[in-house]
Amino acid sequence: MTREERYINGGGYDCPVCSSDNLGGGGLESRDGALVQDAHCRDCEAEWVDVYKLESIAHLTWSKVPLT
Repeated sequence: MTREERYINGGGYDCPVCSSDNLGGGGLESRDGALVQDAHCRDCEAEWVDVYKLESIAHLTWSKVPLT
């Protein structure tokens, strides 16, 4: 398994390089149909970009009558 796969499968809680949980990150921004966030490890100083893509929606409610 690659470092990236371990990081993703672990939920992004530990550094993909040194496994530290001492992480920091910037704000979210939209780029190429996804949300991205700069991330870094405060221990080993690794830097990377987390990419979030819309997978589904939940709990949608709609109070208006659909147009027909």
